[in-house]
Amino acid sequence: MAEMSQGGSVVSPSVFAGLRLDSTNPVSIQEAIDQLDQYQNKVRINLFRLLHRLATQPGEALDEALGQLAAQPDKVIQESPEASILPHIATYREIVSRIKVLTAEISRKQAAEEVQKQVDEFEERLAAGGLSDAAYCCVQLGKTAADAEEELAEREARQQQQQQQQQAGGEGGAAAEAEEAGEEGGSEASPRVTAESVALLQETAERCGVKLREVLDACCEDVVVVESSGAGGGAPARGVVTVRSALLGGATRVPDLFAALQVLGLQEAYLRRITDRLVSGALQPMLAAAPCLVTVTNPPQPGGAATLTWSPALPGAAAPPPDGSCGGAASGSPCDAEHCCQRLLRLLASGLLEFDEGLMEVFGVPFWRAAADCYIEAVARPFITANAEDVDGCEAVAAAAADLEAFAESLSFASGEEPYLAPAVESLARHALSSRQEKYLEQARRLLVGDLPAQQLQQQPTQQGAAAAEGASSGGAAGTDPHSQLPHSHHTAEASAGGAAASGAGATAGGGASWETVTAGASLVLDQEYYSRLAAGELQDWELADPPCGLDPRGPLLPGTGCYQVTRRITAVVELVTGLLDDACAGSRAVCRSLRSAVSSIALLARTLPPLVYGSGGAGGGGSGESLGAVPQLGMLAANDLQHLANSLLLLSMAYGAALEAAGGEPAAPGLVEEALALRAAARSIMRDVLKHQCAAMDDLLAGLDRLRGVGASDAKVGMRYRRVVQQLLHSLGRLGRLASETLTPEDCVGAAAAVLNHVCGQLVAAVLAKGDMGHDECAELVALLEPLADGGVDTWLAAARAAGSGGSSSGGGSSGGAQLSGIPLEVVSAAATARCHQLRKLRCVLRVLGSDTLSAIASDWDRGYLTALAAPELEALLLAISEDSANRRALLAKLQAAV
Repeated sequence: MAEMSQGGSVVSPSVFAGLRLDSTNPVSIQEAIDQLDQYQNKVRINLFRLLHRLATQPGEALDEALGQLAAQPDKVIQESPEASILPHIATYREIVSRIKVLTAEISRKQAAEEVQKQVDEFEERLAAGGLSDAAYCCVQLGKTAADAEEELAEREARQQQQQQQQQAGGEGGAAAEAEEAGEEGGSEASPRVTAESVALLQETAERCGVKLREVLDACCEDVVVVESSGAGGGAPARGVVTVRSALLGGATRVPDLFAALQVLGLQEAYLRRITDRLVSGALQPMLAAAPCLVTVTNPPQPGGAATLTWSPALPGAAAPPPDGSCGGAASGSPCDAEHCCQRLLRLLASGLLEFDEGLMEVFGVPFWRAAADCYIEAVARPFITANAEDVDGCEAVAAAAADLEAFAESLSFASGEEPYLAPAVESLARHALSSRQEKYLEQARRLLVGDLPAQQLQQQPTQQGAAAAEGASSGGAAGTDPHSQLPHSHHTAEASAGGAAASGAGATAGGGASWETVTAGASLVLDQEYYSRLAAGELQDWELADPPCGLDPRGPLLPGTGCYQVTRRITAVVELVTGLLDDACAGSRAVCRSLRSAVSSIALLARTLPPLVYGSGGAGGGGSGESLGAVPQLGMLAANDLQHLANSLLLLSMAYGAALEAAGGEPAAPGLVEEALALRAAARSIMRDVLKHQCAAMDDLLAGLDRLRGVGASDAKVGMRYRRVVQQLLHSLGRLGRLASETLTPEDCVGAAAAVLNHVCGQLVAAVLAKGDMGHDECAELVALLEPLADGGVDTWLAAARAAGSGGSSSGGGSSGGAQLSGIPLEVVSAAATARCHQLRKLRCVLRVLGSDTLSAIASDWDRGYLTALAAPELEALLLAISEDSANRRALLAKLQAAV
């Protein structure tokens, strides 16, 4: 009604203009009458326009309003615009009803024509054999029906929302919503989608989809036909497999069938049905009855039917030829299980897929997985389970599976990058052979936890002595025998001087002979002339810039680490690994891979078992809750054991790499090297733990010095206590140095000395530099207190090795008369340790400054390079603390600042 009022307001100004004319003039009266007639015509025209708009808008608001107006005509003001509507309400309702009927009929016919056009296109494509095109038409019909249903639901929801808003907003809101809906309705003569059209689309899409699936079902049944029959009386069955690459009288090819299935989203399900039909109906019975007589008949024309006929070979029939050939297509020669699979794969590749790469990827690869699983369950698993001890038989099955997969790969059924059948069968074979692997692992576990048999302990010295003699005779040169470079050829026979002590410690900490030691490695044959010139400072600059190795090339170069102590159990483990690799090289490929994987397991046991058993509160550790690093000798031996096993694996990788690769069919050296690196990392971790505990023990002693705060005091007891602490530090260094020189390699011994001395001397240097003003007496007292440690720290560390002399266990028997460590003169070892102890050299420089009488002497030492271990700021702090302001001090400080 608001729109009607709005329409009347458009022409109301002309009415008022006529009323303002002169009523006494006849001309004016006639003009007013004409204007009233025009006004009436305009109102009628505008009224019918509004009625048309309101008739086409959704909702029943107009019908309700007109009904209320027609039901109460007496209440309508005669002069109002509503009064002019009353005579036309019935006509309007009749017109609106006819418009709605005609609009619905037109929409229904248009929808039917559009649907019929799509149905005709679908029928045409299907009749021509274009299954993929027909599938596209079917999908388009379904999409159109879904879109129409969604549009209808949205329109109904919008109408319901508008009705709710009208009811909630009252008359004013209703008028506004009616006006807005009228404007929207004016743009569309009628709704495009109706419930009838949606129902028609859905029914048509479903009907076409059913018809298309019926055709696809028939094609999928016809593309692969599997027939089997039994001869009765318990006789074995026979079967026929028929495949076609053309369907529907040659109008449809297999690629178009697969494409139609993909369009409909049915490809996976339908191809699985075809695969299951082939596997369960043909391949599985054929493998169960192998060997079989197989006959393949090629299609008479392109796209025709190709057949494979199979039946069990009669008893006494000729065995399959060893070269894998099964005769011609019509010969019916007996075929074993593998060649039955090959015949079926070739039939599918040529007769069904026509060697199409796309079809091979879609159907061939999934079918190969199912066929491989069938082969494993029907052939490989039963044989391996029944003949687990038959190594050659298991290896033959694995080799046959690998050949079958290679054949499938040649036909593009299998992927060479991701093999499936061969690894699965090899895994079954390795699992069957795991008993041999478990024997080695159990023996390694018993060795590593200290359960070394007493009989083997008695035989060990003799075996090690023979190995040492063999190593001495070989001289480290690489021979043709792969065993010539094995690490056991470098083990010495007798236990070291510390062997009895280690054995005693093992009896306490680990029990039995688990910590009894032997000397491994060999003394280095050095270039004495080079080291003599090095000690005398006679080397040329080019020799220092690019030094040689320092070893005599006539001596053994492997392992090149010198002598060190290891436990007897790790030598037994090395012998066990060597025997394991011998067994692996002599076995089949499956045996080789199975035993080679045991090496990784043994290395893992070596890294984890001793720390668990002898440390962290284990049974062997006495429940103390401490790690192996808390006992320096045990920690050093554990690190040496891991290092020794790592070196052994590196040598074994060179000695056995080619043989293992030939036996196992894949490179073996990288795996052994990787395990060796992991063992070395574990050894370094244990050694760091040992040094951490020793540095902590040194910190307990250094606490007695109280950061040298009492130096210079008049209390004599404080000085005596400080001197005792220094002596205790030297004693601890000597005791730890004896263990290191007797147990570790020269390189590790020097590294341990550098770590401990740098830790101790670094704290002393920091304590001295942190002091304020120091008088002459205090400086002298500091020099007297710390000089024994600074000058004798390295010598104390190597005192045990020096006392042993050239014939001691630590020296290893050098060629010169001086004291040596594994053939290296102790002077060289001492120089190397001093060079790596930066904090020790810095402490010596600090004491040299404190002991200098004049600033001129300090300046001279700085100029001559005697104080290079000290940085310029550190020397500057010392000068400010020990000397008073003077011209010489200012000159020296200026020189230091210029050096910065």
